[in-house]
Amino acid sequence: RMDALGLIHNLLVADRLGVPENWRPARAPVKPPFLWNAPQSAQVQWSGVMANPLVRNFGQSLGVFVQVDLTEAGGFESTADIRAQHALELLLRRLAPPAWPQEILGPLDPEKVRRGAALFAWHCQECHASWPYRWSAPRADGNRYIENALVPLGVVGTDASQLDGVTFEARPGVLAGRFAARLGAPVVPNGALTSLVSLELLEAALRRQGLTDPALLREMGNGLLPGEGPAGPRRHYKAAPRDGTWAAAPFLHNGSVPNLHELLLPAAQRSRRFHLNRSFDPVRVGLDTADTSGVVFDTTLPGNSNAGHSFENTPGRGVIGRLLSEPERLALLEYLKSIPEIAGRVTPHGGPPDPALAARDRSFFNTRHPWD
Repeated sequence: RMDALGLIHNLLVADRLGVPENWRPARAPVKPPFLWNAPQSAQVQWSGVMANPLVRNFGQSLGVFVQVDLTEAGGFESTADIRAQHALELLLRRLAPPAWPQEILGPLDPEKVRRGAALFAWHCQECHASWPYRWSAPRADGNRYIENALVPLGVVGTDASQLDGVTFEARPGVLAGRFAARLGAPVVPNGALTSLVSLELLEAALRRQGLTDPALLREMGNGLLPGEGPAGPRRHYKAAPRDGTWAAAPFLHNGSVPNLHELLLPAAQRSRRFHLNRSFDPVRVGLDTADTSGVVFDTTLPGNSNAGHSFENTPGRGVIGRLLSEPERLALLEYLKSIPEIAGRVTPHGGPPDPALAARDRSFFNTRHPWD
């Protein structure tokens, strides 16, 4: 895990801008989300604030090994290879959610799958989707993208460290340095400074690499040009489709829950400490908590909270459903193991011919609770 957004902030607006006062502790570690369906998604971050994969991938490269010159005289030069980044994105469009390997991990129980599908539709589908998913309105490229529920932190109640970080601060809190005149103040919100700097660097890289055709940029940016919206809400987490989730342990955005069985429990009953290793539990679907080899994950440490997404009968922050019986949990797990039900099914980029539209789904969380 890594605090990717915190590291990008420190490298870009503290180190490379030459303003060490902007440095912040990178203490909001998250796990990389699974990559199948990422290029087809309307949101491309855990938080849902980013919709353009071209901008997202370029931003990640700024936080790793790309070298930059942030001076006007230097022309905002960088070593980012946009064509290579897009080639990787094209590969990801061909990645299918992994199907449960019954010959290795055991056969599925069809009756449990059937009961689990009904439970998923009742308890989970308001936020999470499974095939054929929910789709957006067409963007400027004519394509639709998978709509994910953007759930307020106060509802889902999971670890708040990432959303409390400097990346999401709305108030002025960072020094603008040499960009103060352009931003109209010496101290500005982090988003204003980061957006300006990264967009200048991206546009300069696109010009140098001959990538200026708007149609090409929209194809690379999921229908959006650099600098275009939509921008999602700040204090929300994305609830992505669940196909292939059986292969994505540990769970929650910070990897604080070892298996899907614990994710369906009251949060207070989850493991406070568990070991990160390669032992897979096909019944609880995820890490085998009986294996004490590997690195210890301590949920009491900052950034590691396993709170929220809780199923219990006491309403409150982070309680998203009623207490489930053990047979109900096992049936839900069987259904989650069964999707995708067709191995190798790649989600069409731009949507299927007859998509299920999120805006017409009255059960969809963001139809019932629009964030904008």
